[in-house]
Amino acid sequence: MIQTLATLDREFVSCYWLTVLAVDRGSVPLSAVTEVYIEVTDVNDNPPQMSRPVFYPSVQEDAPLHTSVLQLDAWDPDSSSKGKLTFNITSGNHLGFFVIHPFTGLLSTARQLDRENKDEHILEVTVLDNGEPSLRSTSRVVVCISDVNDNPPVFSHKLFNVRLPERLSPVTPGPVYRLVASDLDEGLNGRVTYSIEESDKEGFSIHPVTGMVSSSNTFVAGEYNILTIQATDSGQPPLSASVRLHIEWIPQPRPSSIPLAFDEPHYSFTVMETDPVNHMVGVISVEGRPGLFWFNISGEALRGPAPPFLIDYP
Repeated sequence: MIQTLATLDREFVSCYWLTVLAVDRGSVPLSAVTEVYIEVTDVNDNPPQMSRPVFYPSVQEDAPLHTSVLQLDAWDPDSSSKGKLTFNITSGNHLGFFVIHPFTGLLSTARQLDRENKDEHILEVTVLDNGEPSLRSTSRVVVCISDVNDNPPVFSHKLFNVRLPERLSPVTPGPVYRLVASDLDEGLNGRVTYSIEESDKEGFSIHPVTGMVSSSNTFVAGEYNILTIQATDSGQPPLSASVRLHIEWIPQPRPSSIPLAFDEPHYSFTVMETDPVNHMVGVISVEGRPGLFWFNISGEALRGPAPPFLIDYP
């Protein structure tokens, strides 16, 4: 009788050739030799494995439906599982943006993507061998959604109406008003530059990066100016938006014996680094007398080509 002396592993040695010698106990021993072939029968003792624990594919947000995202592959050393592996998405796809072919492992888009809504999808993909009992393994697929220029710049208002104190002496050139547009796209697609599209009076200019409108002209009370400001992103093709700026020049406020004082001696506001452009940080007000007031930011906050904060003048 041939017996095993150690645990067998078909994935390491799938068969054995044994030479068996039989010898009798006669005065003159006689013998015979035979060959024995032993094939190790497979059992399902190895789970299937994918090539990586984590995959990092990317796909553009405007990709059409059924666009291929990633070809997953897996192997199983058990012979009974060859050609019988099954792939499925087990988590991270509750809205059904992706689908995976159960037999080929091809991951594709199933819905229209939008990077501005969700820029990364983390999926758990499981592969099963369909053995008895069924064994499985899981890998993570982190799908990065690449940006395309599908959002134009947006101003916070359709029309800006401002009232500013008259300028009776020319300045070189002095700030008038700053307009800021936001763009949901990223990188060059979200980089906005400004220009004056139309003006009812010469002498106005705008900083292409900050959106600050300036002029060296004089303006008397009762004068009214209308400008059309255009914001254009740097994507391909570039997208743009325009807005009207109406400026009413009013008399300089008369001096008052009542001193101005802020409602608080110190203001403290919190802003998140992820807050969008035009996000309101806080409100500052004065007490002591009624009337129309203009506010300006001075000091460190104004340094650099694009100041990080803006305060409404009136």
